[in-house]
Amino acid sequence: KHIYFKIDSKLKIPVLLGIVSVLCFGVSYYIRNVHNGDATLRAILGIMFNILALLPWAAILISRLPRRLPHTAFSDKGMFLRFVLSCAVLWVTSGLFLPSMLLASSPQEFSFIDAFASPNVFIFFTSVQAFGLFVFWPCCLYFLFPIRIKKIFLILAFALSICALAGIFIFNGSYGYISPVNLKFENGVEHTIKEIFFNTAFLAGLSLILSVCFFIKKLYKCVLYSTLLCIFSLSILSLRNIYVMHSEFQKLSLTYKKSNTDITEITPIFQLSKTGKNTIVIMLDRAVNVFIPAIFDENPALNEKFSGFVRYPNTVSFHKWTRLGAPPLFGGYEYTPLELVRRPNVSIVQKHNDALLLMPRIFSEAGFAVTVTDQPYQNYSEKPDLSIYEPYSGVSAYTTDSVYTNYWLKEHGLSLPSQSDMLKRNILWYSLLKISPLALRQSIYLSGNWCSPLFGQQLLRTINGYAVLDYLPRLTACTAQAENTTLIMVNYTTHEPSLLQYPEYRPSINISNYGSGPFSKSNLYHVNAAALNRLGEWFDFLKSNNVYNNTRIIIAADHGAGFVFEKEVPGLPFIVEQYNPLFLVKDFNRSGSLKTDTTFMTNADVPAIAFAEQIENPVNPFTGKPVTTDDKSRPLLVSIEGSIHINTANEAVSEGDYYVHGNIFDAANWTKAGQ
Repeated sequence: KHIYFKIDSKLKIPVLLGIVSVLCFGVSYYIRNVHNGDATLRAILGIMFNILALLPWAAILISRLPRRLPHTAFSDKGMFLRFVLSCAVLWVTSGLFLPSMLLASSPQEFSFIDAFASPNVFIFFTSVQAFGLFVFWPCCLYFLFPIRIKKIFLILAFALSICALAGIFIFNGSYGYISPVNLKFENGVEHTIKEIFFNTAFLAGLSLILSVCFFIKKLYKCVLYSTLLCIFSLSILSLRNIYVMHSEFQKLSLTYKKSNTDITEITPIFQLSKTGKNTIVIMLDRAVNVFIPAIFDENPALNEKFSGFVRYPNTVSFHKWTRLGAPPLFGGYEYTPLELVRRPNVSIVQKHNDALLLMPRIFSEAGFAVTVTDQPYQNYSEKPDLSIYEPYSGVSAYTTDSVYTNYWLKEHGLSLPSQSDMLKRNILWYSLLKISPLALRQSIYLSGNWCSPLFGQQLLRTINGYAVLDYLPRLTACTAQAENTTLIMVNYTTHEPSLLQYPEYRPSINISNYGSGPFSKSNLYHVNAAALNRLGEWFDFLKSNNVYNNTRIIIAADHGAGFVFEKEVPGLPFIVEQYNPLFLVKDFNRSGSLKTDTTFMTNADVPAIAFAEQIENPVNPFTGKPVTTDDKSRPLLVSIEGSIHINTANEAVSEGDYYVHGNIFDAANWTKAGQ
């Protein structure tokens, strides 16, 4: 460095920049044409190194242009004001507008997290972080440099603010639903080379064109007014979002009772009888049916643990998400998407609650002792709302998800970041992704890890449900009381994929063995295997306490997942696996290795199977109609694109939906609803 600065030549800077550019172009060529890594990632990195090769020359050109233009924004005493306002645009977009949009989309799920009740606290943390990143530190750097560099800072800040606004409102990205809990996109973050090239060219051209305002006396004052207008508009929208969050939080706080997560011991909450009949219905959210053969081949001991079970691989769900996929599982065929639009005088929220309450109410009114845990969207609330069970004295309702996490972590000596700590960090990264060029977004998202090597971010979400399955033997009391019981349990282990320690598939910070099967590197497979292994251990516990034979067990999912083979059935524009949920049934006094039955089934068969030979002629207490499986005699509508509005309860059917019957893996058995 000292030798370089002592060189007395006007060519030393161009020569140095030329060397840097040649090296960047060389790295770009190697990555794109020699390296054998992922093609998309290679192309993105190649483009980035090409841009780095050209940036120094662009900076020199920009720094020299103002010297030739005497009447510009650079001679204005308000240059620093324009710089600060450009930085403020970045701050408002990333620290207020985008976080408030995210949190306002589902305020309840961001409420009552760890020690923080209101979701507004995450707005505060993110706004402070963004202020430091985009206002405080840039201003500090601004005053450290001479006027020539300050001019570059001004144009750069203005260009970045333009790119940020374009990223939000023009290149928002089609990433699908984002989970408010762990900020993971449904479709991931991927872009084609064509999309990246167009985005880069568009942003560069737009920034260049608008930056001309700095060099034209009649236009550069527009920079001040346009940035002020952006700041004012985005601030108003942010305040509106914050008001929406606060209103939803106030409604939730009236009914929500936060579960105690600081438990000091495990006490039984499930009661099973050794002499009466026990009916257990377990919903594993997003459990995958096609994984079952691989899981049982990998661990043959499961055949004995799951003695008497029958697997139904030819099972369909009525939607690919929980909100419309779960009601049929709990309420039967009266609560499929097509049927939910019936009875327009009844709200969709009430219909959803009726579906959740159907089995608990019928069983409890028949004299069964009923226990319910973690049913989804009670009262259409993102947080557990156990108030819907209060009118029914024979029903005991509990929240178990995340309740035993801290206890499990302490017992197993694991230290993981809390959910609130992850959100305080990752909401800012979410904002950075939204304002960034497409070429950078995949690297920022990093498969849902948000530029973080911390493996524990997703693992904590997995343990919230896993701990419950692991503690099932300690949560279950087997009594000699001659009483029929019903346990309806929902667990989310299979919904939160993480890589786990093979062969038992237990959570660990450092994974030393992933297994050697076909899905050994699939985190979705790992959590499915973990759930079945823990249930198998619980079944051994039931057998040792003489309550297995007199117990009917139904294990089902609300929907499947489209991340297994990611292959479409020829002729169908969607992935059938997303509508192929897990379905396992063990009847009373059944034994033997796992069997397979290819009969056409749906997860709406669950209530009728649960009631069979126990409840004579079961009738839906909310509609007066019998609970049967007769609807399977005709093609059933599967909601592929349909949606339901909470208030109007209509538009459940669209032309993109399909009717299905028979073998769901045969495209000939699917008929488009619009035809």
